[in-house]
Amino acid sequence: HPTTDPVRIYRRCCQLRETPVLKRVVDEISKPSSTLAESPGTVAALDLSNFPMTAEDVATFSDWLAVVPVRKLLLENCALSDASVRAILSALLSTKTVEQMRQRRRRAGKSNLNKFGKEGRFDVVEKLSLKNNCKIGPEGWRHISLFIHLSKSLKAIDLTGIPFPNPPAPANGLGPSAQPKNSALDVATVFGNCLAERFGGAHLEELLLSECKPTTEAVDKICDAAIAVGLRRLGFANNSLTREGLEHIVRYLKAGKCEGLDLGGNDIHEHVDLLISALEGDHPLITLSLADCSLTPSSVYPLLPVLTRLPNFRFVDFSHNRKLFSSEPGVLVAFRRFLPKMIHLKRIHLADVDLSADHAIALAEVLPDCPSLCHLSILENPLISRLASAT
Repeated sequence: HPTTDPVRIYRRCCQLRETPVLKRVVDEISKPSSTLAESPGTVAALDLSNFPMTAEDVATFSDWLAVVPVRKLLLENCALSDASVRAILSALLSTKTVEQMRQRRRRAGKSNLNKFGKEGRFDVVEKLSLKNNCKIGPEGWRHISLFIHLSKSLKAIDLTGIPFPNPPAPANGLGPSAQPKNSALDVATVFGNCLAERFGGAHLEELLLSECKPTTEAVDKICDAAIAVGLRRLGFANNSLTREGLEHIVRYLKAGKCEGLDLGGNDIHEHVDLLISALEGDHPLITLSLADCSLTPSSVYPLLPVLTRLPNFRFVDFSHNRKLFSSEPGVLVAFRRFLPKMIHLKRIHLADVDLSADHAIALAEVLPDCPSLCHLSILENPLISRLASAT
């Protein structure tokens, strides 16, 4: 009989492909949190992180993805290859919900024009994570680019830890014109064009490219595309940004659409002036992560007054910047002065910043004056940890 049960459909796909039924996949699909009452047959979230699959199992899983709509799919650290990525992403693009299939059949019954591509795409996935799949190469990046270009439902994609293909160095003194047409340099252009001209337009809200190590030229193309598509959240942590690369990020900030920016792990303590110039005025920024950016008190002093003037600023992360409190004079005086003026700030992270007990006491004295603050993280500070565990 016809069914919308995701587990039954998966078992049937395994039977047709003559592949084993994977217990991890069945367990994840069967979780109560995976079902949606308002949309029967749709899987709300499927987390298969740290679960490598063979090529045969990926083919079966792709068959299932092409039939069963999944809104959130996490495939982190799954050892995916270029071929696996192509199969999975093409399946996601062909998925339709039960309601969409009914509408399609009704339209097809009224007119035969729909058979010739007149109807739009009906993909369902809203969030996709391919984090830490290091085997993905230039071809995989092209498949990802095409998926971003075609998907209308996608809201967030995480590509953290996938090495961005960098152009090879010219050999035997040959210039860039002697490189093959399918060089890695072309991947940056393809990715930027696909992002800027995607069918879903501004529907994409979040793009995470941390630990991808793109070149400065690639950063330029990515930021141009982010501006064109009106991207709201950009993750660019641990990418060894130079001042020129940060200038491209700042140009994206100045476009006035960015609500969240992660620059953690980039040594930008000498370039904070660029950030300050971009945040002047009525900027919509909500979240800013400057964790592990080698910040010093002198680099943070000019930034804090700017953050107090942002109308929607709610979260800042200064974790792993140990010089903030270990150097003299520290940043404590500036924090005590400006934190109460951040009237919308809800969350601040100060993990692993060499915070002492005296620092914590002095900071706690002004916390009641912060009108919206409801979360403070001071984890991984050894001086406080030893004090807390003392008998």
